[in-house]
Amino acid sequence: VCISQSEPDTGREQMFVAKAGDLYPAEDRSGRIELDLRDGSFHSYRSVEPESYELGSFGSYHLAVAPVASLDGMRQPLEKSNLDRSPAELLAERRRAEAQPDPVIRRFNTESVRSELHQRIALPLASVVFALLGIPLGVARVRSGKGAGFALSLLVITVYWVLFTTLVGQSRLGRLSPWVAVWTANVVSLLWGAWA
Repeated sequence: VCISQSEPDTGREQMFVAKAGDLYPAEDRSGRIELDLRDGSFHSYRSVEPESYELGSFGSYHLAVAPVASLDGMRQPLEKSNLDRSPAELLAERRRAEAQPDPVIRRFNTESVRSELHQRIALPLASVVFALLGIPLGVARVRSGKGAGFALSLLVITVYWVLFTTLVGQSRLGRLSPWVAVWTANVVSLLWGAWA
């Protein structure tokens, strides 16, 4: 085991070399790393004072290493995205977004939340729309064979998904209302089913 650490405020450099050791997180969950080193030596000096060099050996040595500042963000829980939020959390996020002082950020966040709320309703209803669309298409294609029915179902799903994802993307950018963007694919599929 070889550990090198420096103390910027005092200018002291330390190096520990040991044949074996155990590494574990601190029990207080502070992010510190605890080390129990065995059978080694330490070297300590200040670069501005070469005569301050110290050398010593140890049978066992306990060392606590402070967490690296760049890793502080990793110890914090990740903020949920709109996809991960429950409906109650989405409503709370919409209230936070509406209270945002910057109008550009307020509009973007509000439209993103509204779009997600509409999707939570529109996507489950799409299965009902597909069932209603499938009835007339299934009856009309009986004589065409299984291959034609399968190809038609792929066409229906592709048209729906392209329309849905394109319009939802526009809604998240604030270019279309969530009412129009999210529900258009369902309405088009329903009208297609009614026509069929």
